[in-house]
Amino acid sequence: MRRGYTQQDYRELVAKIREIIPGCSIATDIIVGFPGETHEQFMQTYQVLKDLRLDVAHLARYSSREGTVATRRMQDDVAADEKMERFRRLEELQEASSAKSINGTWHDGRGAVRREGARSLEGPNADQQTGLRRVR
Repeated sequence: MRRGYTQQDYRELVAKIREIIPGCSIATDIIVGFPGETHEQFMQTYQVLKDLRLDVAHLARYSSREGTVATRRMQDDVAADEKMERFRRLEELQEASSAKSINGTWHDGRGAVRREGARSLEGPNADQQTGLRRVR
């Protein structure tokens, strides 16, 4: 996908962010089945996601989009069932990873997040009132 960074660059960036901002939440976007993606390349993506244990991974299966470089210049050569299998593997991995909250954050499923121990403005039962829950 012609990214201007390497896997190692990405790993180092995540480590630096976590060092500078302890307890921060980090998210990423991943497209599986991009034209030309090999099984080995997919497994590298899988391993990076497994190693980094990010809080959120937005996953998508590649599909051709009119006007994009990929559509004009590349053949969509990863079978739909293979894209779905790769998507499911990453989805399962991420669900297991995010279930082990490594950053002590609370999520409501709609994007609202607060840190564990943060003072609630809604009273002592705010977690029940707002639907926020600890992701374990």
